[in-house]
Order: sequence, then structure tokens, then C-alpha cells
Amino acid sequence: MKLLKDRHMCLVLDGPSQHGKTTFCKQLVNKPEEYLELNCLGISSAPNLRLVTAETRLINFDEAGLRWCLDNKKMLQGPEAALTMGDSRTGCHAYQVHLHGLMMVVCTNR
Repeated sequence: MKLLKDRHMCLVLDGPSQHGKTTFCKQLVNKPEEYLELNCLGISSAPNLRLVTAETRLINFDEAGLRWCLDNKKMLQGPEAALTMGDSRTGCHAYQVHLHGLMMVVCTNR
């Protein structure tokens, strides 16, 4: 994650509940505003990334499963170009988000 590359690998933490995966993620940043936790339990599409700000350094995709990770591979690679999210037929809910250089962690117990 420290090397600036076109694509990044995300860190996957797998283990039973209450074993400190989320706490570990929070310790990877210096300030609370650098950490963003998104609950991915039960969602089959990309999460709402409108919460990503200029201060965000780490995104924790909590409770994300394998199928979700494979479906959102492009997003998890943190490409150089901005990603268009929330796209629809009319594009009325679309927004762009810059994920390049952000640390991304998937925490799961599945």
C-alpha cells in the first residue's frame, strides 16, 4: 500500500467476530477523520462512497463477502482515474469519487 502504483491490492482480514479486525484498521490511521467504515453486510452492489473526503486515508469495507469483493474489484483496486458510482439509466444519481492512493481493507468473518 505504500508504493504508488496504478492499482493497489486491498488487505483482507478474515476471522471470527470480536477478534479486533476493525480495531486494527482504526490503528492504521493517525486521526479519526482519516478512517471511514462502511457496513457491507447484505448489500449486493457498491457501497455509498459519497462519504469519502479529502481527509480519508483508509476505507474499511466491514462484513463484505467474497462475491461482493469480486463484483467490486475495479473499485477495490483504487484506480488513478475517478470512478463514476451510483450510475443509472438517466445518470441522475451518479457521482465521481477519487480512490487512488487510499488504503482499503475488507473485514469479514465469512
